[in-house]
Amino acid sequence: MFDFKLTDMPIGKFNKIEVKESSGKGLGVFATKNIKKGEYICWYDGIYVSNEAGLELKDRNLISNLITGKLGYGQNLSKGNDVIAGFTKEFRKGGVAQLVNDYSKTTDEYESYKNVRDKKYNSDMERIYDASGNFKYLYFVALKNIKKGEEILHYYGVDYWKNNGDSKLFKIVCGIPEYNLDNNHINDYLNRAIISSKLIASTIIASKP
Repeated sequence: MFDFKLTDMPIGKFNKIEVKESSGKGLGVFATKNIKKGEYICWYDGIYVSNEAGLELKDRNLISNLITGKLGYGQNLSKGNDVIAGFTKEFRKGGVAQLVNDYSKTTDEYESYKNVRDKKYNSDMERIYDASGNFKYLYFVALKNIKKGEEILHYYGVDYWKNNGDSKLFKIVCGIPEYNLDNNHINDYLNRAIISSKLIASTIIASKP
């Protein structure tokens, strides 16, 4: 049902950003140099999850949440039901896109419309696939010229915050000893991926009439 692999590290220079505290948002990504419109800013670094389960959005988000042990560290891809579970802490290979904050965490549809209309965020995602349709990279790209010192902000949308995983199931899986949330070695990520996918699959099967 699921397949997992580590994301590749892209070739190129991504030396115009830094990670630091963002007021009221935890960590964020900031420009250390001027960034031109259309320029790649950073990439998503983590575990790529391919699945054939036809999961709903909330279940796809839950997979990435359970793998990382942190709500919100995941992105859906445009192809099928695939997701990326973003690495936390020291296991990033340079990719910090999972730390790009949302301009607004609103779940209000009208507020969402205004955010899109006014283009108050400055970055968007670009998903790269090879000639065979296999996923390669997820980049954040500048939607406008970004000045040195500005925070990189994206707009994840209403559905992202409405469907960011099932907290009850999250608590259940965190209570499984083998889940090993305290250790964050690569094998721990992969082990959590296997445990999480089995639990989600069994929950989906049990819920079917």
